[in-house]
Amino acid sequence: GYWRTHPFEDTRMRAAEARAELLKVQPPSEAEEVRRTTQATLLANLDLNKKKPEMVPWIKATALEAWPQGPAADEIRLEQLHAHRDRIADAKPLSRDYGSLVAAYRRALEEVEGRTPESPFLATARTELEELEARRKALYPDAKGVLAGGVWETAFLETFLSNFPEAAEAPTAALALGDAYSRLQRPSDAVEQYLWVWQTAPESTEGRRALAGLENLTPYLEDLTALQKLALMDSPTAPPGGDAGEDLPTVAERRLAQLAPKYEGMENGAAYLEAYPGGAYAEAVSGRLNVLAENLYTEVIVYQGVGDNVKALDRIHRILTYAPLSPAAERIREQAVVES
Repeated sequence: GYWRTHPFEDTRMRAAEARAELLKVQPPSEAEEVRRTTQATLLANLDLNKKKPEMVPWIKATALEAWPQGPAADEIRLEQLHAHRDRIADAKPLSRDYGSLVAAYRRALEEVEGRTPESPFLATARTELEELEARRKALYPDAKGVLAGGVWETAFLETFLSNFPEAAEAPTAALALGDAYSRLQRPSDAVEQYLWVWQTAPESTEGRRALAGLENLTPYLEDLTALQKLALMDSPTAPPGGDAGEDLPTVAERRLAQLAPKYEGMENGAAYLEAYPGGAYAEAVSGRLNVLAENLYTEVIVYQGVGDNVKALDRIHRILTYAPLSPAAERIREQAVVES
């Protein structure tokens, strides 16, 4: 199904053999020049055939990735930052996530400083960053007052922590956000918040409540990465938890040992191996990931057989994304080489 628009394989091979004597390997082009040319070609395409508006950000992002320095790259960076800033400005004051925007400016400054320290972009971005920091700090009194009022939505708590991660009230906000995530059936996100609160202020009221939240969630947690994080946590002062009076790391490790060879969801296993490539359960997680990839590969064969290439390509993409080292992924790559 994949090569219906191509000649048959033997025809392509004979044509390639006939041309072989007429071809020779050329000296490789300099990577820098290729990347510059790629960027210029992409940006030139912005004006061709009246590109769909939704394609413009993608083309510009790809052009920035192709050659991430120079005037064109800096112009795209600044445009992206300004688009982010405009989106935040459209929100209500206490819903404005300046924290994420400030972080984006700092990443851009660090990248440009490392590549082209003479770029005019740096002065412009630094000035704008100072203005954003001032706006962020100006929100703090009102945000603090709303938090103290005890009536807020999950989005407010997320924005508060993004804007004021060092504030004295951050543990209170993180604990409330962990509770909100737990109610919303987002246990992995809840663990992140509870764990941060406990590690930040273990002896505080918030820290003890966060630890209780972790103890309640851990026996039912599905996220392998979160479980490994909990299994490795240093908790000498942690009170007993679990069914048999075990401490929290022991409960987390037992749960991890149970799930590693039988978890569902390739994303779950791939995230664990990325975070803990040498983890105690990496072999079991990798083995299970290979099984899940093999199951998907079987679906690829079935969908190819019935001519449903869209579904087949979707499964191929998932295998190559989440299990690139699996035998199934290797077979896909080998077939791609043979077919091409």
